[in-house]
Amino acid sequence: MSTHQLYRHVHVCFIEDFALFLDSLHGKYFALGGDQKRAFLRLITGAVHTPPIDSNGKPVETTDGLDEFVCQQLEARGFITNEPKYGKPLFPVAIAPATRILADETFDRHITPGATAVARAALALTRAKVELSAFSLSSIGSHIQARKQRHPRLADYTGSARTRDLLQVYFRLRPFFFSSQNECLLDSLALVHFLAGYRLFPHLLIGVRLNPFSAHSWVQMDDAVLNDSVEHVNFFTPIFAV
Repeated sequence: MSTHQLYRHVHVCFIEDFALFLDSLHGKYFALGGDQKRAFLRLITGAVHTPPIDSNGKPVETTDGLDEFVCQQLEARGFITNEPKYGKPLFPVAIAPATRILADETFDRHITPGATAVARAALALTRAKVELSAFSLSSIGSHIQARKQRHPRLADYTGSARTRDLLQVYFRLRPFFFSSQNECLLDSLALVHFLAGYRLFPHLLIGVRLNPFSAHSWVQMDDAVLNDSVEHVNFFTPIFAV
């Protein structure tokens, strides 16, 4: 069996007995469960399917062509390829579990946003709105990654008072521009752009959960959540991080 790879715009995570996919080019989710999930793993790893045997040592009849069926499904959706130049290995998101918040959203009255901060917050929100309306998540992620590669990471930025102060500034300004309620991706993308103006480059994350299915976005630096609570984000399994 030939080994396939995920296309670069496809992201995957595993929850219980399901493989969940995010197509960041088209903004769509898809799931495979049970035997279909296991067929997908065989497809990616190149493992050979060995039918189970009964108590007499004879192969148990299984659904013929399941691996081929799953392969056809994923190929038709543009999720997998056997061309290495277009693909990437199967690596679910590797991000430190969230264990703390860096700054809560209660305001420090000693912090007053200056004109530069106001301008940068407005620019960050405008850019986030334009990107979400005009570009795919895949393209947005590529731009964020390219920006990170152009600039070195600042040392110890998750523990610095400066980073906490900037978050306080953002939280204070945010209500004047938009409500973050039900706008988690806009809020997270705007925060990422705002902090980039100060050469701080956290991760933009999207996570998913089941029963019922829902998706959520937040910003994280190492194990510190920047715009949400630890309890809330830990309900979700990360599927996208940049």
